[in-house]
Amino acid sequence: MKRGFLFITVFALYAVMTAYIVQAAPLESDNKEPATERSTVAGHQPIFATDVDIFLGQKRRQRTGGGRIWTNAYYGDTALKPKEGGKITPNFYGLQLGLDLSKPTGYTTFFFNVNQSEIKFAPGVSSTIDNYLFGCGKFTQWGLCLFTFNGSIGYDRYEISADGNHTGDGLQTNFFGEFGLDFKLGKWGFKPFYALQYDFLYHGNVGKSPVLIKDQNAHGLAQLAGLRVNWKVFSLLELQSRVVWVHEMLDNPPPFYRARFSPVHGTGTPAIMHYAGSTGRDWAWLGIGGKVEVLNFYLFGDYDVLLNERHVTHLASLGLCIGW
Repeated sequence: MKRGFLFITVFALYAVMTAYIVQAAPLESDNKEPATERSTVAGHQPIFATDVDIFLGQKRRQRTGGGRIWTNAYYGDTALKPKEGGKITPNFYGLQLGLDLSKPTGYTTFFFNVNQSEIKFAPGVSSTIDNYLFGCGKFTQWGLCLFTFNGSIGYDRYEISADGNHTGDGLQTNFFGEFGLDFKLGKWGFKPFYALQYDFLYHGNVGKSPVLIKDQNAHGLAQLAGLRVNWKVFSLLELQSRVVWVHEMLDNPPPFYRARFSPVHGTGTPAIMHYAGSTGRDWAWLGIGGKVEVLNFYLFGDYDVLLNERHVTHLASLGLCIGW
């Protein structure tokens, strides 16, 4: 109880301090010029919303030590209708590799992600970005209380095709903290949670002669509140559904949007960012998924959608895990 109370206190202080810092000094993009089709850049950030008890044999492995290696492939597409007008339809795809090391009260995860996002604005005008990212995280459970902390850093390579090819380099990083509860009722599991996500994006000049996009940076801080429901259909099959509210907390929302997903493997897939004008500060996130485990081999799949009146993103993923 003392440990659980201590972690709840620390998480609450983290939330209050973060909100205070944002209100005291709201951060905006350094580039004040409005985005146009010829000056649009795509970006990526990883978003973490760890599920708990994702492996049917996880508790057994936690008692004896061990771990798991996993891989996950995903594909998604988006439709944006900024209030400034127009329509943008980017797509994205990628691959993740990960290693989880188990302990009696949880696990530590290390992962690598490579992904690409593409968007076409008009004949001969398109934007592509390759992203390479490394991250690590920690999940701990004490009684009914669940705690998740993650961080990552990545390199972006931009390329814009408009009267020739123009390239640039970028950096992105994020931090994520989540507190949740775990309730069991027969074959059902109910996990309400609250999370905070801080995102940072920087890129240098894109293009040289001429410079299509000046160097700029952007910050974002969002809160997530939702519920995950697990149903163990039988010993080898478990299903999950999730309903989440996502809200941007900055007074001046950054010039990008986020797609926040929670695949069953527990580390999340990258979010996608595009400079696309104003697409709102609130989103609904709905998802379903399932997993099948035979011995120490585990197959999982998920489908998620993030939406508001100006933005819809769909994502499908499929992965494989081997535990010991």
